[in-house]
Amino acid sequence: MASVDTEARAGVGIVRDMVKIMNDMNVKTHAILITNTGLTCSASAAIASLMNESKYITHMTRAFLMFDILNHRNIPPHRLLTPPEIENLLTSRNLKLSQFPSIKIDDPVCRYLGGKPGDVFEIVRNRPTVGHHFYYRTVVSEGHE
Repeated sequence: MASVDTEARAGVGIVRDMVKIMNDMNVKTHAILITNTGLTCSASAAIASLMNESKYITHMTRAFLMFDILNHRNIPPHRLLTPPEIENLLTSRNLKLSQFPSIKIDDPVCRYLGGKPGDVFEIVRNRPTVGHHFYYRTVVSEGHE
């Protein structure tokens, strides 16, 4: 594995190393790159270009991982639905993915759970009048509104 200098940002070489490791280990879709600092612009661009090839690298800094966002009292439980669950949800309610509200791919919870464009989150909110209520959000890329 590649190491990252604590003073400098991780460069495109780290991304290339990560892709090589993914290929060597036969990882087809998703990997997480954890660094001490941020990424250079070229490394961020390399990660963005991988998304077009159906490979996803989520970058997180150690500082981001120091706080467990899922255990915060203001963050309701989130769960990524499986493809069969998404299909069942859409057919049972006669809906399309585009009809769900969106959650951006750079949302902290989405990043933490590894959401990719097209994925759907089930969010459980506890309401005093109705009890547990389920909400659904579709993951969209950063450019979408």
